[in-house]
Amino acid sequence: MIRLTISAFYRLVRDNGFSLASAVAFSFLMSVFPFFVFLGSLIGYFGWEDELRDIILQLFAVLPDDVEAVLLPEIDTVIRGDRIGLITVSGLVMLFFASSGIETLRGALNRAYRDEENRGFLARRLQGFLFVFTSAAIMIVVGAILLFAPQIAREISPLAEMLVENEFIVQILTYVAGLLILIVQLLLYHIWLPAGHRRLSDIFPGIFVSTILWLLLASLFSIYVNISDFGQLYGRLTGIAIALTFFYFSSVIIVLGAEYNRARLNEMAEDEMAEAQAA
Repeated sequence: MIRLTISAFYRLVRDNGFSLASAVAFSFLMSVFPFFVFLGSLIGYFGWEDELRDIILQLFAVLPDDVEAVLLPEIDTVIRGDRIGLITVSGLVMLFFASSGIETLRGALNRAYRDEENRGFLARRLQGFLFVFTSAAIMIVVGAILLFAPQIAREISPLAEMLVENEFIVQILTYVAGLLILIVQLLLYHIWLPAGHRRLSDIFPGIFVSTILWLLLASLFSIYVNISDFGQLYGRLTGIAIALTFFYFSSVIIVLGAEYNRARLNEMAEDEMAEAQAA
């Protein structure tokens, strides 16, 4: 695994992966708020939008504290804002900008997997819109499960009810739910976005590597922020710089996972060829 990770890192450097990750990070930063405007409008169609909004915000517990402190107040403001019609011109504009980060990531993953894009602009954009819908739906479903967990547990047994009403247990469940959302998102990135077709067994190793590295990033990012002294370097732009830097490292990790899968597939193909020649 370590050898493949080193090989994937070499491929990342060779394929200008760090430059592509910069573009992905900027696109994600520009698309994250339109996405939550869209999510807020989608939540507004439910009768329990206030509770669901709070739970979705709690799912951000997986983020580093510095990033959470920057993004959560702004995202909360966006979600609480006036709703837009999802099938109006404004709704389509929000959907377009929310999917822009997906298109940039698609190009980076195609480069990592050595795939040549053969889908038209319209097909790619429709897929991007579907991706935004799916991501929003996943967050709402997970939020709804957490919202109704006490009621469900009450129907199961007193012990289950006691567990879900324990604050520590709730925090653990929320963190695990946020982590599951991350894994599902990574899975969708590798299945939907690149042009080629791969089996689940071909992409899970890279997803595992990305998940481990992202958890490591989330644990150490606050230390990096303190060492780098963002406040002195960026002044009033500190919050934006912190969020953009975190998105950048996250993008590198996602692309590195694709490079890992590619390196693994190449090694498997070389081993099969060597066995065939030996036979």
